Amino acid sequence: QAAPALAAQVFKSLLAACENSSSSVRMAAFSALVKVVQAAPALAEEALAPLLAACESLSSSVQKVAREALVEVVQAAPTAPVVACLGAATKAEDWQVRSAACEALGKAVQAAPAQAPGLVVLLLEACKDNKPNVRSTARNALGQFSLQQLIDSYWTTDDQALIPLIATRLDDKSLSVQPTPHLQDHQL
Repeated sequence: QAAPALAAQVFKSLLAACENSSSSVRMAAFSALVKVVQAAPALAEEALAPLLAACESLSSSVQKVAREALVEVVQAAPTAPVVACLGAATKAEDWQVRSAACEALGKAVQAAPAQAPGLVVLLLEACKDNKPNVRSTARNALGQFSLQQLIDSYWTTDDQALIPLIATRLDDKSLSVQPTPHLQDHQL
C-alpha cells in the first residue's frame, strides 16, 4: 500500500514540475510522468492535461517531448476516459493540441483495438479540421488502423468517409488477405 501512496506523491510533484519555467525541467517531468503512468495506469487521465498544454509551447523541443509522452501515456493506459479526453482535445482551440490528440488516438488503436470504431469516428471528424496539419495527422493516424478495423468501423458507424480509406487499403498490393475461417470450409 506504500507504493500507490508514493506514486501519488511523486505524480503530484511531477505535475508541478510540468509547469516549471525551465523547459529542461518540464521535458524531464513529461518523461517521468510516462514512467509513473506505466506503473500506475489509473493516473493516466490526470497526466493528459499538462502534456496537452505543453503542445502549445513556443519551444519545438518541449512540444516534441510532450507529444511523445502523450503517445506513451495513451499506450500505457488506453482506457475509455483517456480516449474521451483526447477526443475532446481534437476540438481544442489550438491546432497543435488537436494534432497531438490525433496522433495519440492513432497510437491508441494498437493498445486498445476494441475501441477502434470510436477512434475512427473521432479521427474522421478531425480530417475535416480547418488546419492542414491537423487533417494530415488525422489521416496518418487512420493509417494505423487495420483494414478489418476500418471495415468493422464502417458497419458500426455507416460513415461514408470510410469508403475511400477501405478502397485504398484493398488496392494495397502488400496486403495478404486470408479467408475467414468459417467461410473457407464451405464449398460453393
